[in-house]
Amino acid sequence: MTTSEKESEVVSRTLELLLKDPAHFDSLEIAACRDELLAQAQINDDPSTAFRKLEETLSQPFSNALALEPSGTERCPLCNWLYDWYQDGSPSLRHFVLSFIPVLVWNYTLRYKKRTNAAGYEACMLLIYNDILAERRKDGKPPPLALPSLTVPSSYHAPGHHHRASLLANMQAHMCLDGVHDTVYAPKCGAVRPEEQTGVCATVLDSLVHQLATYTHTTHIQFCSLSLRLAGTGYNWASVQGSGLEETGPAGMGGDTAEVAPVCLSPLLLRVLVRGLGFCIHNKNTDLPLHGRRAAQLLKKRCTFEMLEEGMLLTQALLAPLPL
Repeated sequence: MTTSEKESEVVSRTLELLLKDPAHFDSLEIAACRDELLAQAQINDDPSTAFRKLEETLSQPFSNALALEPSGTERCPLCNWLYDWYQDGSPSLRHFVLSFIPVLVWNYTLRYKKRTNAAGYEACMLLIYNDILAERRKDGKPPPLALPSLTVPSSYHAPGHHHRASLLANMQAHMCLDGVHDTVYAPKCGAVRPEEQTGVCATVLDSLVHQLATYTHTTHIQFCSLSLRLAGTGYNWASVQGSGLEETGPAGMGGDTAEVAPVCLSPLLLRVLVRGLGFCIHNKNTDLPLHGRRAAQLLKKRCTFEMLEEGMLLTQALLAPLPL
């Protein structure tokens, strides 16, 4: 059997596994396929092209399986797959992982609000988030703006022991100390407090938006669907005919939004969404501009409804040059 035939056989076996009900996933089988795919791609004459083809082939079925319960828990083999490949540090592997950011962000946000198990999603999100913060410190970039918290020391106070600090706050405080910048932190379930969750999602999503042009069409459509859902979830007027929210959208987003509270749209998250939608709207792909514009219009309506001044200005600037 040639190398190409072996690779095709492993890909076919992986696709068969991904089409199964996630409740019946065999962690050992999926781990074996993951390792074989990695080995086959690495012995290819052009590993980066091999990983790109793998990303295009697995994007949709992997997204479908990742969004279905019980995926997303601490025992989810797909979350373990993404976690291990991102932690490997290879640019090609990290590119593969980041292509699933829209699915991770949406399902993590949804389950966080429903208070259901999302430990697997959270582990992947915090791994990427901590890596981004570490890179920013090395490059001398300022950290993203965050809500004030008495659990994190400032120039005006030192946190007392009676304040309940979250795991994420403890990590951020510890990472501010000299000599511990390269420490690896193992994310755990329940590490993120409600006021921190939006910032984590926005920071992780920003890493995708910076290179959005390099990702597959499936990822682009999922980004538009994510923007649409973040803008309209929790509002009855957002589900009217034509908004797009009543549609299931691309397979892979998943999640029932019934009786879910609106998602907080922080300034950082708004800027990331608008920047990504700008790429989608002005893309020459036949259907991508339509999805991008529809998401931007609903985002503008949400910002107007809540009187979010920065969001109103950003969405107006994005949509103003477009023909009616």
